[in-house]
Amino acid sequence: QVLLPALEKWSLPAGKRKALLERFYGHPCWTARLDAWRELVKLDPRAPWPAPPKPTATDEAILKLAAELAEKGRPVRLRLAFEGGRAVVLKLDPVNAPMNVANLVLLARRGFFDGRRVPRVVPDFVVQMGSPCDTMDGGPGYTVRCEDSLDWFGPGSVGMALSGKDTGGSQFFITLNAAPHLTGRYTRVGQVEDLAQAMPILEELELGARLEGVEVL
Repeated sequence: QVLLPALEKWSLPAGKRKALLERFYGHPCWTARLDAWRELVKLDPRAPWPAPPKPTATDEAILKLAAELAEKGRPVRLRLAFEGGRAVVLKLDPVNAPMNVANLVLLARRGFFDGRRVPRVVPDFVVQMGSPCDTMDGGPGYTVRCEDSLDWFGPGSVGMALSGKDTGGSQFFITLNAAPHLTGRYTRVGQVEDLAQAMPILEELELGARLEGVEVL
């Protein structure tokens, strides 16, 4: 995301820039291929549409679980355990966002979130977590496409954090207040299960709080 726009600013010859961009057609991440194409058409309007990458084992695992969860149609419950004996349960909707819910479930099962820190706390707006770097950067090494809907982002809603369209991964946020401007722009995967119990914990969550574990109930 940084390199591709920079190629144009570096004033490289068009042919060299085109050759570098075409290499991204083989990138395993679809969004990287698409970003490269967007830059290529500036040089050549006839640049071919990038072919989709072959599904990885992770892609296939997410798709398989997403289909199973969507068919069952039952909410998926995740328990977030924070240091200090604090815990919040999320109720995720696999019918509304099957791919993203399945991805979070698989990450939780492999302990991806265990021991991570909360890198973002915005009072009266959101808390965000799920970064492997304990910052607002990074992800699991792949992306999951957006599954946007018109489900309203009210207090206690759970959404996928993004750095652009279809760049969801492991980072998610929980709203502390109504945030209607997020509706249709971010994938809403569910909500906290007990709003009255969860909101005081989330509202008092400190920056850098340790997430001891995420358990699929």
